[in-house]
Amino acid sequence: REQRTRLAAVAGEESNVEAGDRAASRRRWSPAYTGESQHVQQVWTKGSAEVQVDRYLFRKQSQGAELIGGGNRVAESERTIAEREVGPLDADLRMVSEVVVRTPNGVRLVWYWYRVADIQTYSALRAKLLELVAFFGRRGPSELTAVSAPCGKKDCSEAIEQIFNFVTAQDPPKR
Repeated sequence: REQRTRLAAVAGEESNVEAGDRAASRRRWSPAYTGESQHVQQVWTKGSAEVQVDRYLFRKQSQGAELIGGGNRVAESERTIAEREVGPLDADLRMVSEVVVRTPNGVRLVWYWYRVADIQTYSALRAKLLELVAFFGRRGPSELTAVSAPCGKKDCSEAIEQIFNFVTAQDPPKR
């Protein structure tokens, strides 16, 4: 419940990257997005676990400032190790997209999703179609939320647990 509140707090945040450690925030990995109206980045730690949340908000879609398009992507193809869809995560049957990305500071696991016209989707194609609905219906802003954590030396199992726990406020199901 506490972590869901944290995610909601991030979603409602109106400031840019936290002023507390701007130098460290420049060293952190971020999705390859440009043209956004606002980018909020926060890092949550619990013991040795670290989860980073990046939220890109597009108040209006225009050439060069599009949620889907204009070269925007969560990770450049040369840095992408693996991609898949994950879910359903909870009783609401939420799905997310997952990418494992190589960064200058090691491998990161990223779960991400879009919100367009007040509808959440993991699909870039569906988000693009929803942008048309949002444009003609004069609906609110579009956004990308990316939640990431560093992978271990052998695999990303700890990162999966940390992100799942952060996004759902639950422990992952036992395998």
